[in-house]
Amino acid sequence: MKIKVTNKKVVITDDCSGECKYTWTRITTFGLVALSSPPEEEPSEPEKPAVLGMGARIGGDCNKSTSDEIEFCVFDKIDGSVEPKGVKKCTAKYFFLHIPKNDKVPDLTGKFICLSRSYKT
Repeated sequence: MKIKVTNKKVVITDDCSGECKYTWTRITTFGLVALSSPPEEEPSEPEKPAVLGMGARIGGDCNKSTSDEIEFCVFDKIDGSVEPKGVKKCTAKYFFLHIPKNDKVPDLTGKFICLSRSYKT
């Protein structure tokens, strides 16, 4: 029996040996197995936010609207132009604080940080 794949079709043939004039063959099932498996991709770890000075975080979960960890996230802009989805989560019990240009942490100057409205006393 010979099995050949051409043009996305499986062709099965057999050389007859002997009385072949009235011979029929029925194939009910057959299985296909890949000869080489594709390389397995390693599961990618979720992007972690970079920690800047004073506990501020940028990137990672801060840019996703699904994350509840929005406090201390830093954003470049909050005006709606090319904003991360995480900006929309900084509402209700949170507020934005604009960090002045003369801040002691250069990575934070001119950016917006999301802070909690509730304070521990």
